[in-house]
Amino acid sequence: MSRQRTGMTRLGRYLEGRWLFALFMVVIATGSAAAQAGGWLLVREAIDEGIAKGDERTLSIVVGIYIVINLVGWLCQVSLIRGLANIGQGIVLGLRRDLFDHLTSLSLRYFSEQRAGWIIARLTSDVDAISDALSQGLPTLVSNVVLLPTTLIVLFIVDWRLALVAMVILPPTMIATRWFQKSSAVAQLEVRNRIAAVTAHVAESVSGMAITNSSPPKRAATSPGLMRRPIMRPICAIVREPTR
Repeated sequence: MSRQRTGMTRLGRYLEGRWLFALFMVVIATGSAAAQAGGWLLVREAIDEGIAKGDERTLSIVVGIYIVINLVGWLCQVSLIRGLANIGQGIVLGLRRDLFDHLTSLSLRYFSEQRAGWIIARLTSDVDAISDALSQGLPTLVSNVVLLPTTLIVLFIVDWRLALVAMVILPPTMIATRWFQKSSAVAQLEVRNRIAAVTAHVAESVSGMAITNSSPPKRAATSPGLMRRPIMRPICAIVREPTR
């Protein structure tokens, strides 16, 4: 039995036809990380061979190479951000199309039984949250994933004892990161549910107000306080009380 994919891994099917471009972005990320790590080695070379020995020619050459490598790293970083943003927006576009196709294939009975606000929240706020995560978090994720092993390699090149000392912090950091990932996922789900509940209540209240305004006006409903109180109290209850 194949394991069911969950989370962001389920979006992998939207990369069909873009795998080569995604692999190219990984190569660009590797080049950016290599440029950053190479800059550290050049700084060591400039201090040991240039400044310490008073060799101005060696120092000038190292500084020139350092500037070129940082320029290449900057170009790789810009290309990486733009390329991954393009991939992320392509995934969101495919997701929106599938959601629209699925929504239009549902029967009218579903729309009569389901709250309109929940549908609106899933089609707008939830998809926008995924779009923000792919546009802003994906470049950082790819860069850091590639930068971490590159940094370890550079540390072992400089001093293997220093690398072993630095790796001591990795296990507790990974454990804390995993714990935070699980806790934040539960909190994020709770936030999305409450936003959906608020959106559902507002949408249904506004539609109810339109129906009320189409009927003959009543004097008791002309007060702003009376119009605002029935909507605001349930919204406050939704935000403060935990969802079930």
